[in-house]
Amino acid sequence: MSMMELSKDLAAGYTSHEVRTRFTPIFRGVRAPSGMTVELKEQVDALLMMFPDAVLGGWTAARLLRVPYSTGHRPEIIVPRRRPRAGVVMRHEAIPDSDVIDLRGYRCTSPERTAADLARHLPFDPAIAAVDQCVRRSRDDRQVTTVDAIIRFLDNSRYFHRGAIVREVLGEVDGRAESHWETYVRLLLHRNGLTMFEPQVPVFGGRYRLDLGAREYGIAVEYDGAHHRDGRQHARDVERWNAIQQEANWEIILACRRSIDERHDVLLQQVRGALRRRGWTG
Repeated sequence: MSMMELSKDLAAGYTSHEVRTRFTPIFRGVRAPSGMTVELKEQVDALLMMFPDAVLGGWTAARLLRVPYSTGHRPEIIVPRRRPRAGVVMRHEAIPDSDVIDLRGYRCTSPERTAADLARHLPFDPAIAAVDQCVRRSRDDRQVTTVDAIIRFLDNSRYFHRGAIVREVLGEVDGRAESHWETYVRLLLHRNGLTMFEPQVPVFGGRYRLDLGAREYGIAVEYDGAHHRDGRQHARDVERWNAIQQEANWEIILACRRSIDERHDVLLQQVRGALRRRGWTG
């Protein structure tokens, strides 16, 4: 056997010992052959075996819609009746057909409903970062949805709840960040009065782009995450940083997860100091 099956069906053809030793549970009620690779797709397929009326929502719908940075989350489904399941984000809600699309063989929430759900269910700043990625325009000019489209969805929906929270999130969405950490840096700077920093500032006619830049002062804040430690990526970053500082006369301040989460006062002090060296009087 090469496919998943409901545990109750396996019991008809195997002893309880064989079921336990030859099959691995994905969720309570569904098992896969031992050794089978189980990723999000297999988890979703297993859930749909148990809940065929479910709609994929939240981060799972975002993953299907190819929203950047939507990996690494538990499967998330919407069902009409409350049926909790360990390891699954299961929301109980009657969802209208107008909020559902068919995508690659799966029923999932529409782009606008997906973004609105992320906005209302996540904590405030992660919600802003998530919607930033939903509305971001990629370098190949692809965009999952827009702020205007989400607002139209809210205006026209008769069933969607907590729309005021979504509108509050949309008020802080920018849509230019290329990662969720860039959104967090923007929020940190702007909430502390440093609103001169704007995302994705082009340098050298667009050859490079700065995560956040204050054009008037030539100060940039760049997020240096774990993915930058890859050898080739790090070499490209060093070349880019050197060119921007030496040839374009920008001063670059690097931010990391720790400086945003735990030492943001130090980061803000460094940014303000750099601005003052370039003539800022704030």
